[in-house]
Amino acid sequence: MTPSLDHPEERPTPSRRAFGWLFRWRTLRRLLIVLVGLVTLLALFWTEERVRGKYEWEAYKEKWEAKGEHFDFAHFVPPPVPDDQNFFKAPIWSAAFKQRWMPALTPGVLKAVAAPADSDDPLAMNAFVSPVHGLYPPFETGSWSEGKITNLGDPAAWHRYFRRAAEVTNLFPILSRPRSPAESWLLLLSRHDRAIEALRRAGRRPQSRLPLDYGNPSGPSAALMPIVIDLRGCIHVLNLRAAAELAESNTSEAFSDVKLMFRLTDSIRNQPLFISQMVRVAMMAITLDPVYAGLPEHRWDDTQLAGLEAELAKEDFLADYDFTMRGERAFGFSLVSSSPRYRLNPFRYQYCLALARMYRQWVLPVVDLKARTLSPTRARRLQQDEATAWKHTTLYNILVKTAFRNIRHVEPRFALAQAGVDLARVGCALERYRLAHGEYPVGLDELASRFIPKVPHDLINGQPLHYRRTPDGRFVLYSVGWNGKDDGGVRSGATAFNEQWLESGDWVWEYPASHASGPQK
Repeated sequence: MTPSLDHPEERPTPSRRAFGWLFRWRTLRRLLIVLVGLVTLLALFWTEERVRGKYEWEAYKEKWEAKGEHFDFAHFVPPPVPDDQNFFKAPIWSAAFKQRWMPALTPGVLKAVAAPADSDDPLAMNAFVSPVHGLYPPFETGSWSEGKITNLGDPAAWHRYFRRAAEVTNLFPILSRPRSPAESWLLLLSRHDRAIEALRRAGRRPQSRLPLDYGNPSGPSAALMPIVIDLRGCIHVLNLRAAAELAESNTSEAFSDVKLMFRLTDSIRNQPLFISQMVRVAMMAITLDPVYAGLPEHRWDDTQLAGLEAELAKEDFLADYDFTMRGERAFGFSLVSSSPRYRLNPFRYQYCLALARMYRQWVLPVVDLKARTLSPTRARRLQQDEATAWKHTTLYNILVKTAFRNIRHVEPRFALAQAGVDLARVGCALERYRLAHGEYPVGLDELASRFIPKVPHDLINGQPLHYRRTPDGRFVLYSVGWNGKDDGGVRSGATAFNEQWLESGDWVWEYPASHASGPQK
């Protein structure tokens, strides 16, 4: 039918004349063929990448498993233990797992639980570190690496603190008389006595295994963080209590609390995830504070010093670094292999292969377990090699670069943790020598066998630790630190863990001049 001039809408418009070919069958068929071809090419590419990646990954695993490597995350998961021997199955943890921690296994906001101050719930101790109505206890924490001993405050500041606290809350007692800072701390921390005794009973159980869902690709890491944070809160309370007990010469109570700090720190030692070991490093730094604080004023007796050295000798952060990095590597394989997020990704086996090579080339070689060294020079060289290798982002390394950013630059923290343990062991042995001979030895070789089984070497370079006596009857003991240079026992001027702190100064075990003399045993 020819369009009428009276009905212009029936005329073919220029647009319909120009694009009408799109609706012709021949054109549609061609488009369909092109689409099928593209889908086929994509399928072939996906299959080829998946098959080739799986073949290379299986060949890599077979090669290194024959040399004793393990790539299965289940190998690193702590084995089941009987409930009556499991530290984390003690009654003190029951409420915490049910009310606070287990919700982390499911999506959503972690539930906050308010625990009574005098309960045996460890959450009550973690809550202590938060200020009450903006009030902070008047104190300053110590640090062996900075040469500072915990300052418990002064009586006037404590009196003002308790008076102000009584005006805004009923959580704290009203003082009938001024008390010493140590008495004030012990009074303030007495609200946690029940929890500490419950922790002590739990600590007598010889093994530890967290009830985590290790089979869930994201389960362990999601649930672990609130647990280790609460453990660190317990360590803070015990540290301050031990400092107050040392100030009051209650050394047996302080010794008992320090041993409990070691037990809490080691309760997560067998966790194969990176975050748990980083918190352990922080917990050990706190645990060393009362050990350090008791030495310059000669609070510890010979039996206690031997006990502290025995606890310290159990620590091995170089082996922990190796175990954790291998466990974190296996967890990465499990995440990529099992997570629905990567199930249809054609590069998932390539990701596993790149991740394995990353750990093999740049992460694990930093520590030499046989020589017991953690080399900063090797770490820097490996980081330079890594930067060169990943100068360009590809489909294969983009995921691995992200994973590497999360764990790089952690070697100094493990090194400092082990250096602190080694220096503390020698510090205890030096104090035992002083108790026996009335003065510190001329050289560290005089400590061997009687006061310490074997004097540890400097883990940075494998050389002997540096030691010298000072004219005022004290000593300077140190490791050359992360810069690898002997700076004569001078600490870095920086007080924070940063590049300046790493690149200057030694790691020094030396007592403040104000504590050069103290009550003698």
